[in-house]
Amino acid sequence: MKTKTKLYLFSILILLFFIFAAFQRKIYGYITDSIIIFIIMTMLYLSYDKLNISPSSYAMMLIALALHNAGVFGFYYKSPLRYFDPIWEQHISTHPFQWDHITHISSGIAISMLFFDYFKRFFNKDKLNNFFIIFSVFLIAQGIGAIGEIYEFAGYSFIGEGEGADAGHAVRPALGR
Repeated sequence: MKTKTKLYLFSILILLFFIFAAFQRKIYGYITDSIIIFIIMTMLYLSYDKLNISPSSYAMMLIALALHNAGVFGFYYKSPLRYFDPIWEQHISTHPFQWDHITHISSGIAISMLFFDYFKRFFNKDKLNNFFIIFSVFLIAQGIGAIGEIYEFAGYSFIGEGEGADAGHAVRPALGR
């Protein structure tokens, strides 16, 4: 079995785990998120060779999306990452590393890796050309991040604070809740 297939099957197992956790905690918005993530991972799997995606880029995208869905455990409200001050040898805060920051950093890295994999075929011995390719990858990742932030802000403004892509508005009626 190819590495890409193993990673894809692993992503399905992770998504099933998050769907189970969402049902168990009655946070149905993360079910919608898992479905959206399944569609994204399937599209990446189907275009794996055409986009020149490496196993590490695909795995990083899976990690970034899994970190987002780990919010089903309440990490957006109380991050599991604590900060220990090595100078004063005490905890400064119970959760200074906000989970939202962790998910944005990981998704930015994943998107950059995906686009770098695609554009690295255009690398050559011309250092200026290579610089512009890397700079373009940076700008593309920033642009996608900005679109994501606008989407997040619009969702918060029009739907309100929620636990996922649509705060369960599409899933709850289907479940009869």
